[in-house]
Amino acid sequence: MSTTFHPFPRLPLELRLAIWEMTVEPREVAVGIFQPTPEDALEALYTHPRDWSIITSKRFDEAMRDVPTSTRAGRKERKKAREEWKPYQPYVHLVSPTIPATIHACQEARNHGLYQRVSMDEQHGTDRHYVWLNPDIDLINIGMTDLAYFAPIANYIKRLKFSRQVADEYWYDHESRQQLPKFIHVEEIHVVCLDGFWNWGNEAYSFLWPCPLKNIVFIDETSPEGHLRAGHLEMERIRCKMLGLSSPSDEEESLNW
Repeated sequence: MSTTFHPFPRLPLELRLAIWEMTVEPREVAVGIFQPTPEDALEALYTHPRDWSIITSKRFDEAMRDVPTSTRAGRKERKKAREEWKPYQPYVHLVSPTIPATIHACQEARNHGLYQRVSMDEQHGTDRHYVWLNPDIDLINIGMTDLAYFAPIANYIKRLKFSRQVADEYWYDHESRQQLPKFIHVEEIHVVCLDGFWNWGNEAYSFLWPCPLKNIVFIDETSPEGHLRAGHLEMERIRCKMLGLSSPSDEEESLNW
């Protein structure tokens, strides 16, 4: 017996759009990188993205806005600057194996704006490497990928997930203080604690979270008690219980945050 609802195209447009909206559900979208793309291939191969001089065409034009193109001297100065200040691509290309089923349904569903094409290109969508996202409900999981890769779309991300070791010096001294605060619109963060709850504990207060600490979920996938998911206060209580220490009260928690 066929499950196809053949009269669907004859329904009023408002009803069809409402039905398409009902197909949208929160997803955890694993987002990775395709490849770094500076002009100098050796720089991409042997250096870390945080060491690149990321100069887009837009930023180049801003830097040279006082240099006229109407004079020979101005054009010569711009040419020299362009030769010395190479126009790198903005970091990386996004790639994800997850494509919402609604996107495959029909053009009407795609055009309704349920999902947006997001790429590293400054104009969002002109890059051939892109992912489909609904930023309001999708949890973007970047795994262990450096936050610096996602700087071009940091303002776009509202729900973020990543995996880190609290003892990693780069995370502790640089990434959590310089890269993490750039995600100014993030409302919720999921942190996979690669070195366990017991190594995080009160260290969570050391980082410049762009959202309230109460909106952060800590995940321990290697605990002797199995897969654990907890807010900060609950994580601290679990950690103290395992270590035989006294756990913080709700009042102490409110004073700390």
